[in-house]
Amino acid sequence: MKKILITLFQLSVTVAVLYWVYHDPNRRAQMVEAIRNAEYRWVVMGILGYVVVEIAAAFRWHVLLKVQKIRLTLPRLSGLFLIGMFYNQFLPGGTGGDIMKSYYLLKETPD
Repeated sequence: MKKILITLFQLSVTVAVLYWVYHDPNRRAQMVEAIRNAEYRWVVMGILGYVVVEIAAAFRWHVLLKVQKIRLTLPRLSGLFLIGMFYNQFLPGGTGGDIMKSYYLLKETPD
């Protein structure tokens, strides 16, 4: 029950912050203008750099699990890693994604 309350609290804080950011038309217009004025080559390079870092982190997780004799394919581990990233992005606090990755990992490898 305590976990559910914490998750609901985190979710409500996230929704409140998103509302605060997007409810002001002037702030929305500033964000649109900033996106229009962005140099797309830097945006693409930033996205590619981020993808490389996340792939390296997923591979590191793959190696750590392999040492513990937990065998999952790299594509499946990458999927679990993306699930963890999703929870880390949309819930306040940095452990939500790790908890979800562990939960799904335990579901798939009960041993």
